[in-house]
Amino acid sequence: MKNADTLDSLELSLLPAILASSCCLTFPGLALLGISLGENIFYEYKVLLRFLAVLVLLVSLIYYFYKKGIRSKSDYITHKNKITIIILQTIFFSLVLYALFLLLFVPVLCVLTEVTSCAL
Repeated sequence: MKNADTLDSLELSLLPAILASSCCLTFPGLALLGISLGENIFYEYKVLLRFLAVLVLLVSLIYYFYKKGIRSKSDYITHKNKITIIILQTIFFSLVLYALFLLLFVPVLCVLTEVTSCAL
């Protein structure tokens, strides 16, 4: 059961990590499509994108627990330890995936697409 919870936490954290790093993925992503822009239009919205990523993470956690049958305060009290572990794992995975995207994936993609203005 713990392996399933870990995989669920990893799945829950993937979309928010990609969304939070999307400000830095626009230049190389557009370069892969053959589109060149003078400046990174999403870079100025990076705080908003990161806030949106946290919001998506919260909504996905609420929906996940709702699907698992945790819908009331008594359900929460009964499964408090499991809920805490899943939330902590999801936050940890989100931060690690976000760091991997920003520090590994984005620079490699910038080098491959020959984009010189990949600002982190």
